[in-house]
Amino acid sequence: MNKLDPRTKMVIVISISTAVMLITDIKWLCILLMVVAAGMLAGGIRFSQMKKQIQGALKMILFLFLLQLLFRQVDLGILLCLRLLILILSAIILLTGETRDYLLGLIQWKMPYEIAYMIILALHFFPVLREEALDVYYSMQLRGTEMQKIPIRKKLYLYKRMCIPILSGAMERVQDTSISMEARGFCAYRKRTYMRKLILKKRDWFWMFLVPVFMIGLVGCSYYTGN
Repeated sequence: MNKLDPRTKMVIVISISTAVMLITDIKWLCILLMVVAAGMLAGGIRFSQMKKQIQGALKMILFLFLLQLLFRQVDLGILLCLRLLILILSAIILLTGETRDYLLGLIQWKMPYEIAYMIILALHFFPVLREEALDVYYSMQLRGTEMQKIPIRKKLYLYKRMCIPILSGAMERVQDTSISMEARGFCAYRKRTYMRKLILKKRDWFWMFLVPVFMIGLVGCSYYTGN
């Protein structure tokens, strides 16, 4: 996976994500899950990496499944859990590359530099906001607040209080980032030059063709057998 062009990885992830949303049969979603996991292992992604990412979202997956059980929709719960699991696994593919390479790839796809930069910047902020939210949550627990035992109304009030320092920290980071961008002459010229250029190799063209075609075939098979 590390040797693939970032644009190839984006095409693979987009193809998998599209197929996940179109397939409505649990059996074919299980097949897709096994194919994605096997492909990632063959591509050099370790099982420990996949396990780490899955564990981080395991609570959400379990919550969605239990929520559907309350409404007696077991099939829908399994369907949602499988979709979320596949999406998380496919997102790990993007973690095998550098952020600047994805930025350069988007620009070489003729995306305006400002939009491409804002997308990468937003993705960079998500882990930071998550860490800040966890810090605030743990600090409230250290003060003796047991979130699992308090009533729902008070819990919502505490969550509201948690948002204030998180949003305040986010605003400070945005301000610092904007100052840094202006200092570096962001958008000072219509065109920008780059030290290197990404080149699609034969293996990139191969996977950019094979994966979408395979996903189209998988979606077609699921609809054909379903009908």
